Amino acid sequence: MPVELREARPGYYFALGKEIIEITEEDYPYLPVMVQDLTPIPINAIRLGNMGFERIFATGACQHSFNGNVVYLKPINAGRWIVQFEGREKTRYVSYIHEVQDFWYAVFGELLKRRGPILRPVYIPYPNLTPRFLFLCNKFVFAPQEHLTLELVECNYGNTIPWMGKNWILQQHAGNYSEKVHNDASAWLKIELKGK
Repeated sequence: MPVELREARPGYYFALGKEIIEITEEDYPYLPVMVQDLTPIPINAIRLGNMGFERIFATGACQHSFNGNVVYLKPINAGRWIVQFEGREKTRYVSYIHEVQDFWYAVFGELLKRRGPILRPVYIPYPNLTPRFLFLCNKFVFAPQEHLTLELVECNYGNTIPWMGKNWILQQHAGNYSEKVHNDASAWLKIELKGK
């Protein structure tokens, strides 16, 4: 299921490759490109536990309370969960973590956050006010003006970028490919990662 631009709100969690990221306001200029690479995070009991829910082992459901209101999420089938308040029928169905966050915010006016630290994309800005390239999650290079996403992959041949004791190249991941932008991004990243 692709992520729609309207779903990528500050504080909501999505997967970017194998990493979980939290959307921030800093991402807004790049979201039109970024959403192409985001995927929703399916709900499971462990992920709900990371969001503050407690698992009820007898039923497989999870519960969380806010100001005395108990909310249950109960698994049904095919990755769908029922959202239910204590003593009431189902309220709605959800399948992804950002949908749980969206429901929680709509009902309680509070953003449901993950416990503990979350990997935050590390940006290495290009030295001007409007960055040409951004390095995200130590894996992707975004060229927001060109709407191009390149992925850093391990490779031992060609014009490689040495980093962390390995050799890497940039490959097209999404967007409008341009050989010039690709070469510029590789040269930029080689300088940015030198000595890191």
